[in-house]
Amino acid sequence: MADESLVIRTFSSQQAALLAQAILGGNGIPSVVSADSATVMEPQLQFARGTRLSVRREDVDAALELLGEE
Repeated sequence: MADESLVIRTFSSQQAALLAQAILGGNGIPSVVSADSATVMEPQLQFARGTRLSVRREDVDAALELLGEE
């Protein structure tokens, strides 16, 4: 994403983050899923560090409304 993006949610699993990303994408909101490189080599760290979902600043409100409460 070329525009400034903000992390709107941190998930304990990559699968949950990818599902949320699919929901946003299906509604025309681009997003990025990211995690620390340590979680790739040590998957058990994913629970502690999480997988982040980011959207453009102008899409934050719509994205949060689509995803609902945590």
